[in-house]
Amino acid sequence: MSIHTMLALAVSASLASLLAPAQAQTAPEPLNCPVLELQGVKPGEGSLRIAVYGSAESFNKKPVFSVTVAAPAASTYRLGLCGVSSAEAAVTLFQDTNDNGKMDTNIIGIPSEPWGASGRPVMGPPSWDAAKVAVNGQPIVIKLN
Repeated sequence: MSIHTMLALAVSASLASLLAPAQAQTAPEPLNCPVLELQGVKPGEGSLRIAVYGSAESFNKKPVFSVTVAAPAASTYRLGLCGVSSAEAAVTLFQDTNDNGKMDTNIIGIPSEPWGASGRPVMGPPSWDAAKVAVNGQPIVIKLN
């Protein structure tokens, strides 16, 4: 994920998705893979670009898992994060609604496409400490903004 993309994630969540959850669409979830659940996806618009980091040292530099998938037909999407074996992980993502390969922003740098990060919301770019969550068998749930 580019530095531009990470800077665009600087805006913390101000509004939760107003869409009622549709029937969740699920990618195959292989055994022993942490599960990511995304809520508030714009159904059928572009693609989801997801990066998962396994340590503070690799955060925003080298993901242990990254994938781009077509946006599902539902507002909720589940995905197995195979390759994530650390006790903690941080997830960043955005929905590239126009499939131009980057997160679009307005004139002052606020993301104009849905985005999200694991952990707790912060003002400014998410840090490892803010975005990290335990990988403990429970789904990692992210609501796109």
